[in-house]
Parts: sequence; structure tokens; C-alpha cells
Amino acid sequence: MLRDATYDGAVFYREYAPPPDLRGTVRCFWALRDAGAEGRVERVLPDGCMEIVVHRGAPMVRVGSDGRREIQPRAVLAGQLRTATMLVATGAVDMVGVRFEPAGCAQMLRAPLRELAGAIVALSDVDTGLPPDLIERIGALPDTEQSVACLAAHVSARLRECVGVDAHVSLRHAARVITTHNGAVRIDVLAKNLGWSRRRLERQFERHVGVSPKVFCRVMRLQEVVTRLAQPRGGSLAQLALAMGYADQAHLARDFRELAGQTITEYLAEAHALSDCFTSSL
Repeated sequence: MLRDATYDGAVFYREYAPPPDLRGTVRCFWALRDAGAEGRVERVLPDGCMEIVVHRGAPMVRVGSDGRREIQPRAVLAGQLRTATMLVATGAVDMVGVRFEPAGCAQMLRAPLRELAGAIVALSDVDTGLPPDLIERIGALPDTEQSVACLAAHVSARLRECVGVDAHVSLRHAARVITTHNGAVRIDVLAKNLGWSRRRLERQFERHVGVSPKVFCRVMRLQEVVTRLAQPRGGSLAQLALAMGYADQAHLARDFRELAGQTITEYLAEAHALSDCFTSSL
């Protein structure tokens, strides 16, 4: 089932809705191809979701804050990002993936997700319960569409095996509230509405989402800021800061730089052919 599709020259990106029984756990399955990506630096912003990504094409290189470069495995599990990460394509991009809802991946891993926050690890290093030869199966398929279907089938089957392991309905509701309000939520009020203490909400969020509710709110607000910056008539930065609940424009600028790793002016001057596909996608 197609959820969204974009095509721009050599870049192709498409999202597929999950089966009805997995909505609330999986946000979407997706496919991405870019024949002209080699050597281009891509800034990937935090988006509040964990993902499994399988590379059918050339691998990506991750650039650390110290400039060190590390070739990424063919299949990775990306934890919750708290700041932007930099990736460089080594050739034509051809990848498929699954994007989980904020607390969705906890159902599969059954481990504290805070341990994966900020990390991009080899899928083979994590006990997901997926077939050990899944990467080879996907790589052997003739096209991206069949690869998406293969990944979706195995991830869906695995999640159905875990139906008895629920990452708290209340927690999923809390994440939806924060997402719906673009991060403009008071944590103490949200906890009270759930009948929880603030500390309990913080502990559950770190375990089942991977970051604190405060960080998650900041990420959701960043996503909305980036979406509004892309609009042709978005108004001034002072107006944007006011609309998004920042104390002032300086607060907006500081928060953006901490999360995106650059100023708003620098961000707007860059092209984001691949990373734009993942910004506020749904």
C-alpha cells in the first residue's frame, strides 16, 4: 500500500503503509534510490523514530564529530538520534527500510532503547529475532519493490510473534500527544494526565522510546521548524519562534544549532536530496 511517493530526477523515494494490525508499531516501510548520490554529504536530522535500513547499493560512510569516517554495515539499526548525523554515499544509493513508531521498536527488541540512543549499529549485532540470512535474501532480489516486500513480510511476522510484549499503551499515547502538538507539551501535565509521576514517565520514555520526553519534545519541534522553513512564505524567524513556542528568536537559533549541528542560515543554504525524504514524512 503506497503511503507517499516522490520522484525528482535521479532520486526516488516511496513509503508503504504497514498492515492494519501493525499501525501504532510501524510507521511505514520505505524504499529509496539515488543514482547520483556518490560523494554527497547528507545531514540526517533527528526525527523521533528508530529504523532498520538495508543497503542494496553502495554503502554509506558515517562522519563523526571528530571527522573520523566509518563505513556502515549493509544492514543497520538506527537508534534515536539526539543530534544530526552526517552520511556520505560511496556510490549509487539503493536501500529499503522500516521506520518504527516512537515506542514501536521496543516491542521487537525487548531491551532498554536508551542503550541505542545516538547509535547506528550493525543489525547482526542486535537480537531482533529476524532471520540471520535476511540481508542476503533481500540483496538477491532483482528490484527494490520486491526487497521492500521481503523486509516488510519478515518484520511484520516478527512483530506478530511479540504481540504479548507491549510497550505500554499509555506511553504510545504520550508519544502521539507530543508528536501531534509538535513538542509543545508540558511534561508534568502530560504525566499527570496519564496518572503517572513525572519520573515514571521519564523512565518509561527512556526505556521504550530511547530518549527522555524532554529531548523527544525538542526533536518534534525541530521537525516542525524544518517543515515550516521549507514553505515559500514561512514568515520571519522571529515569527516562527513565536509560533513554535520558543522564548524568542535566540532560543530558536540555539536549539536548532544544538540539534541540527549548524545554524538555520547554513541549513537553508544546503541541499538535502536524501535527508529531505525523511523529514516529517508522515
